[in-house]
Amino acid sequence: MDVIILTGGKGTRLRSKIKDIPKTMADVNGKPFLERTLEWLSGFNVNNVILAVGYKKEYIKEYFGNKYKKMNIIYSEENEPLGTGGAIKKALIQSNEKNIIVMNGDVFARVDLNKMLEQHIRLNSVMTIAIKEMIKFDRFGVVKFNGDKITSFEEKKYVEKGFMNTGMYVVKKYIFENKIIQDSFSIENDYLNKYVAIDKISPFIYEGQFVDIGIPEDYKKIKEIIKKYEK
Repeated sequence: MDVIILTGGKGTRLRSKIKDIPKTMADVNGKPFLERTLEWLSGFNVNNVILAVGYKKEYIKEYFGNKYKKMNIIYSEENEPLGTGGAIKKALIQSNEKNIIVMNGDVFARVDLNKMLEQHIRLNSVMTIAIKEMIKFDRFGVVKFNGDKITSFEEKKYVEKGFMNTGMYVVKKYIFENKIIQDSFSIENDYLNKYVAIDKISPFIYEGQFVDIGIPEDYKKIKEIIKKYEK
């Protein structure tokens, strides 16, 4: 299993809480958040972790080097911002797998990657997205689906109840071939919204905890959650 982690975020909204470092390197109870993620991934049969790095990438490279436990660490480096889609497209070149896990590096969601990958292969989906049901939220867009196919993505707005995209995916390696030729693009605007009616994009329902550490309130929350996991 190969995993791509998007780690290029600046953490602008966390600037009051962290130094001038990549958001994924924010300290969580004595370790960078990214290390917490790698610890979790080491519990799966992950061979290669491909870190899509950009902003202040030297901090990540110097800290992790080329190995974490039994996993190889490979770097896909952005010399200029490529957007979420562009970062994924470039990182996919580093994998020889047919189906690859992709995740946002600033997200805490302990999805069962084995089951998600198994479903993705069984349904022959081009992309599978881990989605979570939430109530009374407005920070995330809403995912609509019918059976094993996602039908639409709605813009961020207040909803009483709905499913949101956790930022964790399984994708076929060729997902962007013959579709998107540019190097820099958004996975949400340039792929998901445009190809949801064409490609088989499937939902994988996740019922566990979800935290996006991008704002101070949730950065504080993740520290409390990690404490519980360590007990």
